[in-house]
Amino acid sequence: MSPDFEELTPVVYRAARIVSQRRDGGPEPEAIAVAGGRIAATGTAARLRERFPTAEEVDFGDATVVPGLNDAHIHLAIAAEDLLHLDLSAGAVGSVGELLGQVRAEATRAAPGEWIRGSRYDDTKTGTLTRWDLDRAAPAHPVLVVQVAGHWGVANSAALQALHIDEDTSPPPAANSGAARTDDSTAGSSSAP
Repeated sequence: MSPDFEELTPVVYRAARIVSQRRDGGPEPEAIAVAGGRIAATGTAARLRERFPTAEEVDFGDATVVPGLNDAHIHLAIAAEDLLHLDLSAGAVGSVGELLGQVRAEATRAAPGEWIRGSRYDDTKTGTLTRWDLDRAAPAHPVLVVQVAGHWGVANSAALQALHIDEDTSPPPAANSGAARTDDSTAGSSSAP
């Protein structure tokens, strides 16, 4: 059994600037004490040394530390934009059928010809989606469903037509294999580096 948070000996971190994002606008701390992956205390280095005399101290020197921000390559702007589109993640839809149901429902709300965009589609968990599936779900709308990694997506025929992409379209010069493919093997998906 792991020890309780209160029983853990923290590590005290110091830096030239610690961005605490205090709501009250008060002064930024000189140091933070972290135990079990959580901030246990903030304040001056002297005060935290006194409070936690056995704590290891790490000095980041002239660096700026932003506690709690752990960007694991999520592209914050893209992640924020994804929230504006249909949530087609495996947590929201458990199958291609459920995914298509979401697209169909959105098509009933959208004006004719309006683009429908879904994001966070995970083909490994939800299943393979084809352009023809999307054609049946929303024939009067261009539809783009972007895969969870953001490097490729599946577009329906209306979307490909709106983008002037067909079987004779050459991939962009910098594209890798699979770009703008409209054949049966990729079912209208496109990918780019």
